[in-house]
Amino acid sequence: SPPFRPPSGGARHRALMAGKSLRRRVEDAVAEAIADHDPNQRLPGRDYEDVLYDVADKIFSTITEENRDALDDEDMAYIARKTRKLVAAALDALDPPAPPPKLRYAMFDRVVCNVGGERRWAPGTVMSVLEDDPDDVTGQAKLPYVVKMDPPNGRLISVPKDVYDVCRSEVCFGQRAGALWFTLFCLPQQPAKKSAARRFSVGDRVACAVEDESNDY
Repeated sequence: SPPFRPPSGGARHRALMAGKSLRRRVEDAVAEAIADHDPNQRLPGRDYEDVLYDVADKIFSTITEENRDALDDEDMAYIARKTRKLVAAALDALDPPAPPPKLRYAMFDRVVCNVGGERRWAPGTVMSVLEDDPDDVTGQAKLPYVVKMDPPNGRLISVPKDVYDVCRSEVCFGQRAGALWFTLFCLPQQPAKKSAARRFSVGDRVACAVEDESNDY
């Protein structure tokens, strides 16, 4: 067999130029993908370069190892997928975390919740706020309240939304049409012990929970 001969200077130069041309095409494809996922050009220069070279290095290495001279559909799909992921992560890091939503109630506030069924509404006490939603696989959703129902139920329930039709302030004496129902819903279902001392006496002045003019109480 003929002895091995290294490429001539001209051949080496052509191979080097071909490699540079391929690298440029790869970087152009990645740059175009970055522009698609960051149309407002929010990425700082350092983050832009990190995404560009991370993706381009991977694709260029794969093409070189496979002795190819062009990008194929699989390369383009990887560029789009990987660039989207890296750009999203970099942009998320730029944005400060959103402030927690303003809630209508705090811990230990008395509320009445829409629980459905025959009674529909039931009173209880807010025991926790902004708890992680166990049904959210992303771990980002929060439950506004966890409420402990009054006896005899006494169980903990989650309040999925902080809205009037789901959770509202406990009402002693309502002024609106149908308010008697809420007064009855808020009555204790477990009779007080006969020996229990009353907090107030005849003639004492007290304050009672009633509706306000909005639906935001």
